[in-house]
Amino acid sequence: MPEHRLLEISGKDAATFLQGQLTCDIRRLDNQDALLGAHCNPKGRVISSFWIAKTQGDAIALRCHASIAEKALATLKKYIVFSKAQLVPSNKIALAILGWKPGQFPALGNIPERGKFSIHNELTVIHHSAGELEVWVAPEQAVSLWQSLAAEAKPASQQLLSRHWVTNGIAEVQAVTSEEFIPQMLNYHLIDGISFKKGCYTGQEIVARMQYRGQLKKHTYQISGDGTATPAIGTSLTLPSAPDKDVAIVVASTSNAVSEKEEPWRGLIVCTNEARETADWLIDKNSGAKFSWAPLPYAIP
Repeated sequence: MPEHRLLEISGKDAATFLQGQLTCDIRRLDNQDALLGAHCNPKGRVISSFWIAKTQGDAIALRCHASIAEKALATLKKYIVFSKAQLVPSNKIALAILGWKPGQFPALGNIPERGKFSIHNELTVIHHSAGELEVWVAPEQAVSLWQSLAAEAKPASQQLLSRHWVTNGIAEVQAVTSEEFIPQMLNYHLIDGISFKKGCYTGQEIVARMQYRGQLKKHTYQISGDGTATPAIGTSLTLPSAPDKDVAIVVASTSNAVSEKEEPWRGLIVCTNEARETADWLIDKNSGAKFSWAPLPYAIP
């Protein structure tokens, strides 16, 4: 997963600090729940998003997109000054495994249930709810680990991984989309990325107000194209009837050249609910490419 980086926080106050900063309930790590979470600014806009699990002892690791890693680290450090905790870039590598079978990889120990993580021989193994495995491993262990997996596993391209996450409707924040959306616009309230019972955290008042009193006018939707155009993250899409009116922003994009069989391009967009309900397709006004709607694996109420 070369497009991702790990940050690691350790110390007596590590969990307490993160509990007061992120949208997810860090206490669930004690139950070995792998968590999706976001760090918001005081206006409730997502600065960075993470997958979160424990590593060793009291250490907790946060996996984010590489383009946002420095900003995520710097922003969190602004709040950590008075905590007995240290937040540093981790040298660990994140590996992903798709299409695996139970018992296939003894080097990973007992694979946890979906949505959980386990720690085995200093490896953190996450079994995501979408089915893939993610392994956090130190560089000095990576070669031997890969050698033990090589007989059964083949390296997956970043494009294939991106398609997997897009198909499962899981968006992450990158540098170009930082501080653009509140977590609900990324559907985090629908995929267990926000706790509404944990108490205060930065931006919590705005996020809670939208959940209980506001009217959310945008969600994340999946779109499909013919493969002739693959819009970059941050590209604006418009209505065919109103090409000067931006109604959506691309937040996840994949290449269609990810397998031996022909597959349409897929992407995730944050889009107005009105456009989703009334338009048959959207267009990229710069390229003229058309995009149709594709189903998500979960319902948007």
